[in-house]
Order: sequence, then structure tokens, then C-alpha cells
Amino acid sequence: YASYRREQSQYIIPLTTDGYDDSNARLKLTSDVAKGMKLVVEGMFGTQEGTSNINRSGPTDLIRDGDRQYTLGTDMIADYNRPDDWMFGTGALTSGRITTNLVGAKFTHTISPTTFYEARLQRLGTKYRTTVPPVRDTTRVNCITPTYCVDEAPFNFSFEPSTSLENMRMGAHWSEFRDTSDVVSWSGRVDMTSQVNRTNMIEAGLELSVTPMDISFGTPDFLLTDDDVYSKWNNTEIYGGAYVQDKLEFKGMIANVGARLDYLNPNTEWYALDDPYDILLSGANVAVMDSLFPKENVPAKLYFSPRLGLSFPVTEGSKLYFNYGHQRQRSPSEFLYQLRRDYITNGVDRMANPRAPLELTISYELGYEQSLFNQFLIRVAGFYKDTRNQMRWIRYRDENGLVDYTVNVPDNYADTRGAEISIQKRAGKWVRGFANYTYYVRSGGNFGFGQYLENRQDQRNYERTTFDYYQSKPVPQPFARFNLELLSPDDFGPGVSGFRPLGAWVVSLLGEWQAGPAFTWTGPSTSVQGVQNNMRWKAYRMMDMRVSKSFSVGRNSAQFFMDITNVFNIKNFNRGAFSSGDDQRDYLNSLKLPKSMVEGWEDQYQVRDAEGNPIYGDDVPGVIGKDYIDNPNYTSLWYLFPRTLNLGLRLDF
Repeated sequence: YASYRREQSQYIIPLTTDGYDDSNARLKLTSDVAKGMKLVVEGMFGTQEGTSNINRSGPTDLIRDGDRQYTLGTDMIADYNRPDDWMFGTGALTSGRITTNLVGAKFTHTISPTTFYEARLQRLGTKYRTTVPPVRDTTRVNCITPTYCVDEAPFNFSFEPSTSLENMRMGAHWSEFRDTSDVVSWSGRVDMTSQVNRTNMIEAGLELSVTPMDISFGTPDFLLTDDDVYSKWNNTEIYGGAYVQDKLEFKGMIANVGARLDYLNPNTEWYALDDPYDILLSGANVAVMDSLFPKENVPAKLYFSPRLGLSFPVTEGSKLYFNYGHQRQRSPSEFLYQLRRDYITNGVDRMANPRAPLELTISYELGYEQSLFNQFLIRVAGFYKDTRNQMRWIRYRDENGLVDYTVNVPDNYADTRGAEISIQKRAGKWVRGFANYTYYVRSGGNFGFGQYLENRQDQRNYERTTFDYYQSKPVPQPFARFNLELLSPDDFGPGVSGFRPLGAWVVSLLGEWQAGPAFTWTGPSTSVQGVQNNMRWKAYRMMDMRVSKSFSVGRNSAQFFMDITNVFNIKNFNRGAFSSGDDQRDYLNSLKLPKSMVEGWEDQYQVRDAEGNPIYGDDVPGVIGKDYIDNPNYTSLWYLFPRTLNLGLRLDF
């Protein structure tokens, strides 16, 4: 089996590159080496190319457009304080390339009719590289008239400050991100399944991965601003896992009982930080920090995670089920090894915490399923997730400002609970489909404060005004999806030489609705105590359609299809249509909001009559076009992803 795939998507607004390019080639060879034994060898080589985001926390992150709910490319433009610079120039950001190569093998051995195992070996390598745009030719090379010539601005990259007639920045603080990181992961795992007897099926497995990483990235600014940093580390992470599970079946009752062990070894020494304001963390001691600062081996960690799943038949067509389990989330490498320094002072800017425990999520689910008329399946379920040990960044600053850095600590928590109901029609000659509605609420908070200042008066002032340790209000985030398939049987309608024009048609509609994200807005003031998530963007809605017709071509089969995205041309407001933070503030201040959204910050509410009385209405964020609304400046970005139609023909040999 061999395949090659390449997909190019243009940015909504061209940046350093015109778009994002994703390509990969795969080769898979399968051999029945002996009776009951199969060997699969595969390889993959892929590249991802595009404009690199400014990422101070990790390796290359390429900008991608195309998500209809959240358009990353335009949102990143809107977040920049001088967005016109990005839109009219080609040197604001570096271009990036991520190269991935994989070689692996899987061996499957059926020992007996009731027992088999799989063994896998794999090497996955990833290279991150960034490229600076060509240097701008500052000589006057482009002549508009014989006597009026200009240089290449705003195109390409300039090391020197440069501005346009409209005061747009055309150089200097541009193309900051650099990356030459390499990561290789060697992994292996063995999984075994055995039907021991009529009531017990045992599954067990082991896995091990060793990941050497040579990380080097940063954001050098040639005018040296104080937020420019660099990170380097060369470490090897060791991770292992083991699991066992028994599936018991007895008189219609099914129980899955199991456990998993997770092993993490950062395989490094780390600083024994007794005094968080130690002067050795300052830039003046960059050359001697490693020799003078005591280090200790970071101990390996072993975690036990139980799993339980129960299913009880209630009637012939219904069942009650319950699931419980612990899941551990591996930490990103920057939480284990990063020691980020400031380009100007060389002082520590961010410090990892490899001794921190892994994030833990404890999940519960209780549900009921009912079959109706052998056609429909109705499912009702409730769930709860308790997430602990989530990382947050804590700031430490000494009295003189010579030591000023952040460190990740596991002091954040979150609770997610909700319910879902779904109905599914799994079989049918003419109609199939499903519908699902999920309502969930998420809340969370932090333990302790977000910064600790050595100056006691500054710390007391911070503690009096901060909301860091407040628990966030529960925020409902419901969503719904449905799919309706209308079919015609293969043998429907008259036939001509075996071809039936009315048969084998499928019309599929896929709909989606999601409540808009909640956020806090209290007018021109920075914050109001007790007011959280009082605003919500307009809900997202979408409907797609696919029409297909299958037919035979000799001994082969073919399918004609037509995909129509956004079939009803629904307009969803793009939150990246604001040219700046001021533009967004002006827009929100112009809305006539419902009175319920203004509770707690009435004095800051901007829409008032001549006597100064507030004027309320029914506007919600995302509504535009009314004569009194200060609409977002980027009018061409208000609504994206209009109706599109794609035609295709698929042949199966």
C-alpha cells in the first residue's frame, strides 16, 4: 500500500507565506510470514509549511486558517497591536517548516483460537525549522516616475526601524521567532488478548518510549525589547506504561475491571530552589549559575489508575451502565526542562518544575440506553470530571527587580459536569441518522496567589485587589449535532442495462449548533469584583450537505459526489474582525445590552440617553449592522466561509 497526499490552504490574508501546505507520503508492506503470523512494516515522511506564529513557550506553531468556529489566522492578526503591518507586508513573521519521518513495524501472532498478541516498534522524528524572509533592498529600486523612486517596503524583512506614510511599522520588531529544535521518539509496546473462558477475556499490555530532544528556540528582537527570550535544553524523557483488564460477561451483565500504571522519568537533575529570590537567578550570574546552584536528581514517578465499567440489562431492549476511571496527562516538555532567559539581561525568565505531579482526571458516567422497535436507540447519560494538578505559572520578583521569573506549579483545578441525550436510527433502507444534545458546565480555580513579590507592601496591595484565587463561575457550554441521511435502495427504480438512475442515492445533512463562548466585560473599567462571564458571543450554527450516487463500472465500482459546505449560507460572526483591542472595546461599548448582562457594572455602561439614563436592549456580542453599533473595522472579515460546492468522482479498483 502506498499513498501520497498534499493539501494546500490559502490564508484569508496572505502573511509571510500565502498559505499552509501539508504533505505526506506513506508506504505499508504486509506479509503473512507464517500461519497465524502477520508482519506489517510502514514508513511515512511528511512536511508542514506555513507562516510561524510568535510562540515564546514552545517549538514552531504554524498558523492555519480553515476552522469555521475559530479562525486562527485572522484572530492572530487582530491580536497584534499593529495589524496593518502584517496585512500589507511580507516580513512580519518567520516562515516555518515541520518535517516528520516515521518508521515502524507491527507483528501479530495468533497463538490459539482464543489468544493473540501484537508487538510494535516505532521511531518518530520531528524537526522544527524557521526561515527569516529575504532582507529588504533599501535602495530605491522601484521607480514610479523617472524622478520618484522607492525601496522594497513593505515587502521582505528589514533589520532597521521603518515606517510607512500611514505610520505602519515596516521593520525592526519583525520576524522574531527562531527555532532549530529536533525531537526523536523511540517506542515499543506489546498487547495481548486472551478469551480465558466463557465469562472472562483478559487484555494486558506494556509500552515504553524514550524521547531524546534537542530544543533551541527564541524570539530575538533586533531592537532588544524586554519581552524577548530564548530557551535551550537537551534531555531524554523516559515514559512507560502497563495495563491489565478483565472483561467479565455473565447472564447479560458485562463488567470491565482494570488498572493502569504510568511511569515517568524526566531523567535529569534540577535546581534545589530553597530561596525563590536567590540572586543566582539574575542575569549577572548566568555564567556561574550551574556551578554554584545546587542540583538534585529528579525522582521518577509511578502512578496507579483504576478503571471500571459496568453494564446491566434492565429489559430485553434496555440497559443501565456506569463508567469510572482515572487518567493521567503527560506534561509538555517545557514543563519538565525549560529554563528560559531574557535576551537583554540573561536573567531567568521562566523555570520548569519537573518534580510536579502529572495532571489527574477522575471521570464518572452513568447512563441508560433503550432500543425501540429494533430501529431506534435512545441514550441518556450524565457525566462528571474532576481535574486536578493542572499547571499554572506563578511569578516571583525580588525587591530590586533583578530576579523576576515564572515557574509552573500544579495549583489549578477544574470540574466538568453535564448530561447528554441522543437518538440514533442505525438501520433503514430509506432513512438513517442521529441527533445529540449535550449540556455541560465547567468551573475551576486556583490554589494560592498568582505572584509572590519580595516587597511586602507590593504583595499586600496585590493580594487586596487580585481575583487569582477566586473560583470561576460555572459556565454552561451546550452544543448539539444531528445527521439525516435520505437513501434510495440499490435496486430502486427502472434499470437500463443494469444501471438504475434512481437507485443508490444518498443525501446527507449534517447540522451543528454551539453556544457562543462566555467572557467577562465590565465596560472601560478593568474588572468588577463578583462579575464573571457575564457576556456570551452569538451562537455558532452550521449546516453541510453531501449528495452521492454509487454505480458499477464493469467489475469495479464508482461514486459521484457533491459536497456543499454551509448549504444555507449561514452567517457566523468572525471574532477576528476587530483591527485592535480599541476597536473591540468601541464595538462592545456601543451595544444595547440586556439589563441582566449589565448587573454589577451599571456605572460603566456606555449607552445612555440625553439625560444620562441607561438604554438597554437585546443586543448580544456578535450582532452587527445596526445604525448605532460601532461595527468592527475589518468589514471584509465579518463573515467567513460562505457556501462552497465541490464535485468529485471516486473509483475503486
